[in-house]
Amino acid sequence: MRLKVLTALAFICQMFLSHEQLTAQCSDAGVCSVGKNISHAESGEKEHRVGVVYVLGRSTSADDITYHSARVEGAIQISDYSQLSIVVPINAQTGPSGSASGIGDVIAVWNQTVLRREELTLQVQLGGKLATGNANGNANLPQAYQSGLGTNDVLFGATVESGGFDASVAAQIPFGRSSNALTRLKRGSDVLVRGGYSFVFDQLTVHPTLLFIQRLGESNIRNLGFPAGPEFVDVAESDQTQINLQIDGALRVSERYSVEAGIAFPFLKRNVNVDGLTRAFSLRAGAFVWF
Repeated sequence: MRLKVLTALAFICQMFLSHEQLTAQCSDAGVCSVGKNISHAESGEKEHRVGVVYVLGRSTSADDITYHSARVEGAIQISDYSQLSIVVPINAQTGPSGSASGIGDVIAVWNQTVLRREELTLQVQLGGKLATGNANGNANLPQAYQSGLGTNDVLFGATVESGGFDASVAAQIPFGRSSNALTRLKRGSDVLVRGGYSFVFDQLTVHPTLLFIQRLGESNIRNLGFPAGPEFVDVAESDQTQINLQIDGALRVSERYSVEAGIAFPFLKRNVNVDGLTRAFSLRAGAFVWF
């Protein structure tokens, strides 16, 4: 058993060492918060958790923006069937045009178990992404550099788990436009379909997931040529499709503590980064306390 744990850890480390080969990740506007998460692993007698997670990402070479995010992530088990998850990020973005930083958009998701059988669990999720981040942290920079997306969004979905397998379908609907002075971005809604499997090696859980995210409609931004043309125009090919293989690992250090790491492999390249969500690579690591 110990050999299996060491082998899995070595595999995860190798994923991190080879991150330069990546060209995308589950870089989304929040919809990936819906569905099974590696942190949702069985906790024994400990029901609640809080932790700190660091995420490093970089856009494609076209705009060459580096993204840093330090997140406080927590979950409160309200009852045997109800859980509330919250993510509070602090973001920093740097690139050739400048830099911006500040608190990001807070995400809160309520997870409700509606069916629980010996080999089958069905859950529904409802939540939102709040526009707590500043879309004008640096007023001279476009939306892609900002810490917040500038809109309040609704998140909802459903997840089914059976025998180690899990599958989810979810959607994110944004309302209004970003207040970013340069772009006034209006994003389309997102639809997510994901499926994964949990491999358990004693205290180590490895969870590979295949994700499909489709943007329903092109992004719409301020026309710099206005009033010679329309005030707002669509961004060609911004209704992009994401297909990623994401691999997460969680190691239970003790009854109260766990550490996590994550990485993803892309199948499709995204060329448009008007919303700041396109990544050339993305890595995730964090630590949690259970109580």
